[in-house]
Amino acid sequence: MPTFGPTCKKIIRAALKAVDPENLVYDRVIRQGEDLTIRGQGHVSRTYHLKDYADIHVLGAGKGAPFLFQALEKILGQRLTGGLIISDIVDSPPADIGSGPTRTNVADIRLFYIGTPGST
Repeated sequence: MPTFGPTCKKIIRAALKAVDPENLVYDRVIRQGEDLTIRGQGHVSRTYHLKDYADIHVLGAGKGAPFLFQALEKILGQRLTGGLIISDIVDSPPADIGSGPTRTNVADIRLFYIGTPGST
């Protein structure tokens, strides 16, 4: 097994942090009071005035969906009112989400963890 020096370890940590789903959300979705700004590529961004929306729902699917949702839930808090998250992560979903179909404490969101073909 190869050993990595401190510089290599620092580069690997930075790369993993850069692609972490939660970090990506925190980098792109900013809430200031009742304003929610979503930053796109380059200088493109859009601001939503949360007071203009009675309900905010999320829909997500895929391996990163539970982690993306977790960040959105922290950003939106009680403003998040519902949604559906489907993921094939069975062994290690985010710690405070749990496993299997469940509900979060903040919003009426259904979380379903399904196995991939060939998984046990």
